[in-house]
Amino acid sequence: YMLVPGGAPEIPSLLVMAEALRRLDQPAWQIQALEAVVERAPDDARLREALAQARRAAGLLVRRIRTEPDAEPARACLDFTSAPARRTDWQPGDWIRADPPIPGLAVTRERDVICVAGLPWGATTRLTLRAGLPGEDGLRVNRDTTLAVAMPNRAANIAFDNRAFILPRGADPRVTVATVNVGALALRLVRVTERNIATLTRDWRPGEQLESYLAENLSEEMGRVVWEGRAELSGTQPNRLSRSALPLPAELRTAGPGLYILVARPGDGTRDRYGSAAALPILATDLGITAWRGTGGLAVQVRGFSDARPRAGTRIALIARNNDILAEATTGEDGLVRFAPALIRGAGNLAPLAVHAFAGEDFATLDLETAAFDLADRGAEGRPHPGPLDAFVWLDRGIYRPGETVQVGALLRDAG
Repeated sequence: YMLVPGGAPEIPSLLVMAEALRRLDQPAWQIQALEAVVERAPDDARLREALAQARRAAGLLVRRIRTEPDAEPARACLDFTSAPARRTDWQPGDWIRADPPIPGLAVTRERDVICVAGLPWGATTRLTLRAGLPGEDGLRVNRDTTLAVAMPNRAANIAFDNRAFILPRGADPRVTVATVNVGALALRLVRVTERNIATLTRDWRPGEQLESYLAENLSEEMGRVVWEGRAELSGTQPNRLSRSALPLPAELRTAGPGLYILVARPGDGTRDRYGSAAALPILATDLGITAWRGTGGLAVQVRGFSDARPRAGTRIALIARNNDILAEATTGEDGLVRFAPALIRGAGNLAPLAVHAFAGEDFATLDLETAAFDLADRGAEGRPHPGPLDAFVWLDRGIYRPGETVQVGALLRDAG
């Protein structure tokens, strides 16, 4: 088999394998070898019949068991040598049982596989497929079949909600972390200065997951470590998702303006495999930025998270992709600044990337390249842009008889 060219020359070797597997009473492997034969000679009726005959003799067999320990609840999916019956007059749960019985066990058919959810982690479960479980082409399970399904423990995992990266300044500095099979965390807080945020957003956007390898290199390339510590997690259960509130250190407020990255790794001796660490960007600020882009340029308004009032005297910087400052302005009593249309028409490295806001030691940033918040699906989409002229037209009454004269009133206005 290994010495001949691929394709039809492999068929004699595969037929020898299929016959040997038949004599060894390995029907699932025999069928797989015959499937490989038919794949290489799909027009040979004799070979197709040999495959069909092997399937009829063996009945419906489990070809492969695929465990999914990181699902909640854990589950195992069974692949068969032929598809289970696709009709809807039978329920897979009537044909599969666990020994000993497991409360809440769920058995579902997903296309051509059957999945069993609710299996215990770190244990081997005996699943019995009852004889008669129906399959396609008149096949069925010929006799009761017992499977030993070994479900491993879940891998250690740490996860933050990266959508909640803004921490209102003045609020209790805490974040929520979700963990699996981790009893303690080793924490590191990295500060990225405001002038390095544009460089960081080349590989990351606010609200997206920040890869741990990128966060690990921040302290050497774009920031510095301002705090390191450890957090013990209480109330965690093996293989169960746990959520804990982490208090943040005072350095988050005192180390200066910028974006902070909280990097968490297992701190209980758990093997730190790739992907078990997590990073959460944190922007501790009381400055909420809203931006409107239109034909008249860019309008930016700053309000406070604490009271929603406009923030006068806030310095606003418009940052380009190459990290240049395109323009600066200071908000008025309404919290607004406006930038000329020419400033937002730049292309390439001169295209506007972000807006930075400064108020004393407080700092905030808004990425101008992320998707805008659209209220159209909430019934507040507003009117379409009227263009250079806007007309309001009305009639003197609502109903007319044939032949009557219709009186039309119109009000026309331009952008001025």
